[in-house]
Amino acid sequence: GFSVTQTFTDNRNLSATDRQAESVTVLSPRVQISSRSGRVRGALDYSLNGVIYARNSSANSVQNALSAVLNAEVVERHAFIDARASISRQSISALDLQGNRPDVINPNSTELRTFSVSPSLRGRLFGNVDVEAMLSSSISSSADHRASDTFSHSGTVRIGDSSRRLGWSLS
Repeated sequence: GFSVTQTFTDNRNLSATDRQAESVTVLSPRVQISSRSGRVRGALDYSLNGVIYARNSSANSVQNALSAVLNAEVVERHAFIDARASISRQSISALDLQGNRPDVINPNSTELRTFSVSPSLRGRLFGNVDVEAMLSSSISSSADHRASDTFSHSGTVRIGDSSRRLGWSLS
């Protein structure tokens, strides 16, 4: 899809003392794809906002927005991969100007990118004992490095028996 938004404002900086009129055009091409069947399932929603200021062209920008999810069954009933990615506008400080509208000049916002992947293995031992092992890794970073980058890694192993009325598990 494609959309065009035109905004006319008498206060482009959202300032109580320095009000400035502006005309802002936002051009937004968008792609949406999804698969909900088979061993690979997922959805992708991506849009690109081209922001054009009539009076303050130095504020023109290109902004990304992404939401993506992938779930794959690599080996039937035994090996899986879950992955997620996103790009969004976020406020940097809770004490400053809030909001993430593309038509407002906001020095307190940045483009935040996140990605996570979680492979896992599942199986049965001795006929009754369920075993699951999962690793998770994620990364978050801002486009202009004005917000902190984060990295995290974790692992989980669960063993249990849920075949009886009173089951047990160990993580």
